[in-house]
Amino acid sequence: MKSVEKKVDFNAHIADLRVTLLREDGRNCAQISLKNVSEKRIEGAVLAARGFDYFGDVIETEGKEDFDLVLEHLDLEPGAVKSGYLIEVDDRIRNLEMMEYSVQFADGTEEIYPGPEYHIYYAECFMADSYKDKPELDELRERDERFCCYPKETEEGWLCACGHLNWSRREICGGCGHERKEIFASCTRNVIAQVMKEKQVAFDERMRRMAEQRKRQDRIATIKFILQTMLLLVVAFAVIYVFLRIRFLK
Repeated sequence: MKSVEKKVDFNAHIADLRVTLLREDGRNCAQISLKNVSEKRIEGAVLAARGFDYFGDVIETEGKEDFDLVLEHLDLEPGAVKSGYLIEVDDRIRNLEMMEYSVQFADGTEEIYPGPEYHIYYAECFMADSYKDKPELDELRERDERFCCYPKETEEGWLCACGHLNWSRREICGGCGHERKEIFASCTRNVIAQVMKEKQVAFDERMRRMAEQRKRQDRIATIKFILQTMLLLVVAFAVIYVFLRIRFLK
């Protein structure tokens, strides 16, 4: 295991904002990816954006440096990622900066981003290239391939098995979308140890049965060999007996 430094914004509804500018049917488009780190399904979002030209100068829109990018029909469940969302932007823009302004949830509510509240924390993560870590990591990943550590309660919040730190009042992880009670019911150190023990017992039992089956097959094969050998000997003695009788009768 390795202690990995991580950073979370407790106020964010969306995270991992990335953008690539490209030409699409002669239009200047921003290709956006983002992740829902809230507790509810996000239908839409408004991003505060700022565009720059070739020389790094800000491009004003309607006399303002910042403008809104409205993203619709996102249909993002908690913990889900949206990639390749295309939206047309000013043709002069060659670089684009963005940040969350507000989100619209599937239940009809809207929340405005109040600004960042960052927390630095450390998660004891299993390493994929560690022979020692592999059994426990594989067991966690059977539940979700994003899982990498044991969940735990901390003073700042609860750490999910995916390594994401959540506010204590939250019941759904912003990193993977799993429920808190589900995570602590299936991914703690004791639970994983018990499951691995049960699997080992089941594996040993299968090996024992296979060994017994092989022994039975070996015994049957041995008996068959003995019987076949005895039969061959009987036939051989019979042939010799008949041969000798015929010879001495001449």
